Amino acid sequence: MNKKRMLKIGGRKFSYKLNRLILRLVILFLISGTMTATLILHINKNNFMAPVNLSTDTAGHFTRLLGLSGQYQLSAETKNATPPIYALGNNGQIKEILVNAHKGSSPNQIYKIKTPSTSNGYTITLPPEILSTGSQVNDTELTMQYPYIFYISSFNGQPQSIDTYNLQSKTRNIFAFSGIIEKVKIVPVNKNQVNVQLVENKQTLSNVFLTMGKDSITSNSSDLQLMLNPSDNTSAFIRLVEGVKQIMGNGTVAFIENMWYKTKDSFTNLVYSFNSINQHPALTNPGGTQAILSLKPALPASKTDSLVLPAPVSSPPLEKSITYPDPSRPYVKANLVKIDTKLVNFHLVAGTQDPISVTGIHGIGMIPLSAQQQEDVIAAFNGGFQARDGRYGFMAENRIYQSPVPGLATFCVYKSGKVDIGSWGNEIKSEAGIVSFLQNLHLLIDNGGINPLINDQSKWGATVGNAVRVWRSGIGIDQKGQIIYTAGDNLTSETLARALLSAGSIRAMELDINSYWVTFNFLQRTAGTRGNTLEGTKLDPSMTRPANRYLTPDSRDFFYLTLKPSVTPK
Repeated sequence: MNKKRMLKIGGRKFSYKLNRLILRLVILFLISGTMTATLILHINKNNFMAPVNLSTDTAGHFTRLLGLSGQYQLSAETKNATPPIYALGNNGQIKEILVNAHKGSSPNQIYKIKTPSTSNGYTITLPPEILSTGSQVNDTELTMQYPYIFYISSFNGQPQSIDTYNLQSKTRNIFAFSGIIEKVKIVPVNKNQVNVQLVENKQTLSNVFLTMGKDSITSNSSDLQLMLNPSDNTSAFIRLVEGVKQIMGNGTVAFIENMWYKTKDSFTNLVYSFNSINQHPALTNPGGTQAILSLKPALPASKTDSLVLPAPVSSPPLEKSITYPDPSRPYVKANLVKIDTKLVNFHLVAGTQDPISVTGIHGIGMIPLSAQQQEDVIAAFNGGFQARDGRYGFMAENRIYQSPVPGLATFCVYKSGKVDIGSWGNEIKSEAGIVSFLQNLHLLIDNGGINPLINDQSKWGATVGNAVRVWRSGIGIDQKGQIIYTAGDNLTSETLARALLSAGSIRAMELDINSYWVTFNFLQRTAGTRGNTLEGTKLDPSMTRPANRYLTPDSRDFFYLTLKPSVTPK
């Protein structure tokens, strides 16, 4: 086993013993491995960051450096905090500081600033790294429980969430408030826990505890809910189209869509003309004629008897009908649903992807499971355009996603249960008493008349030319305060407006467009083999998305309807 062997290298022969060669290689490997490990430990030791206690003098030194920069000032909340600045470093030397400051008149943000040392002491390196989520958000109450930092994110003066950031893994978690919070305070409890004190309605004090694990943080109360990573149930084809739009621009894709819709419209018109040679349809007049298809309640005939309402109710919560708003195309229909606001409550839900929030929060994208288990859910329908298609205000259940924009068409839900549609700053005067609102474009109908810009298609969606006829949806309000939803294929913005006008709308707005996004589903509980479950029925069988849309997470915002307590079946 230990015999000499011959190794030939470059024509020369060398004798060796196998066991000695292996031993030498192992020793060489161990030596090189030890040297490498020592080098890594040395590098990590120099780069390892840990909290460093700041003396009052050193903290004042950094405060003066920030002031001398002429750019950054410590936030008012930070100036009176203890300590006013958090420091990280190693071997007792400060490498960087964390401060809660603002630049000029901008909102407060969380900054991480490198602090190289010189013979004259510490200096600061600008510009700093920004740890905050957005420039429109005001971040305050910076608190560090290493490796995490905690701070309050507010938008338009309203606290929205507690943000946490892991300084080691550089991961962020957002805990959103469930209700309207007036004041918030973060109080460290121990190295693994902080207490978030919430003041609601000027009196109620709620204490929520955030507990830090090795890789996660948990909340002990639904008052402060962790925003999980958003999901997306959009089909692969639609995601491909949206990706192409981002690369090529909306205009290019809209041109292609325009050509397709024009071809489809011409073919449909030709087929209808051929089939109508010996017929006399006479379905419409220029204003659109409502067909007599009212259902009480508004469910398909096969399910009409399934929904039982208390005897005192003299009118149904939903009434379905059809109107034909296009004189040039008698076959084009618009589905209408009139919603009795005395019997129905409106709930607005943010999607998992849209709208995009300035604070980083997002919605659950589905009817809450707690609501699905009740007897009062009766319908759900689509919301408005994507956030990237325009800057539209949005607030759902007191959580602000985007500020309202003056002049835009707005659907709002008040705390009292009242709903309204109007232009922000005109019919809708302020946010007082509003718990949810959605904005989309300008009003289609105002003061009982169609918007004079109705033929400027650039105002009503990313399509080219008003001749484009696509699936469109809209919502209006009549003189009695009843809400009218309408949706149909082959509609222009003008025929959509005419459909809403024919149903009595005095103010109305467009909602989402294109077949993949337009949805209205009636919902009711049915007894089956899997128990008493919530099932959906499409307003129009030709609607693309399934009848159970919004019962599971969806990427887009939507409304769902519930019967008011006095109407809910017992």
